Amino acid sequence: MLKVMSFLHSNGIVHRCLDSVYFLVDDKYNLRLINYGYSAPIEGRDGAGLLMTILGADGKMAPEIWAG
Repeated sequence: MLKVMSFLHSNGIVHRCLDSVYFLVDDKYNLRLINYGYSAPIEGRDGAGLLMTILGADGKMAPEIWAG
């Protein structure tokens, strides 16, 4: 899982919806991350370095999102 996240981040992408249901295992037991629908560039859509969209299920959002 950490290799997947490292790969994404080193390529300038954040997934923004990590959940165990989005990880699959192939026939050789390789972990695969699916569902990139909420992915975004690390620097933000406008290049400001901010990702402002509120995403996710209420019970799984980070506390700083709830705090605004």
